[in-house]
Order: sequence, then C-alpha cells, then structure tokens
Amino acid sequence: MYELRRITDPGKLFEAATAPGPDGPGFSKGDALRGALLVVEATSVNDPGPDFTRWKLVAADGDEVASAVVPGF
Repeated sequence: MYELRRITDPGKLFEAATAPGPDGPGFSKGDALRGALLVVEATSVNDPGPDFTRWKLVAADGDEVASAVVPGF
C-alpha cells in the first residue's frame, strides 16, 4: 500500500470525504466537517489480493473520525 493523497484544505477535504463510492468514501457531512486531515491509501500492483482504496478521516486532535475501504482503485 502507499499513500495516494493527504488532504488538509477544508474545502477539498469536505468534497473528497463526502464523495460517494467508488470515487470517495461517502462519509457524512457531519463527519467531514469534524475532519482536519483525510488520508487516502491505495494498493499497488505488488500487493497481494484485490485492489482497494482506504480512506481515513482524522480530527484536529488526532482522533479518527471515520474510515472506509472502497473496492477497486
């Protein structure tokens, strides 16, 4: 796996966090507003098993707000 994106800009974070699958995790608007960081990780061709994208939404205090695994890349 590798880190595909790290989003901290509030507008871009909200847009990416609330985007429905398969292009986003589909987090709720409330969760997206609590987030200060959105980390997007993806599998690579060297990883065994099916491809997926992992989304992790983190609050300013470091607590995880939400996470999702979306099949595919």
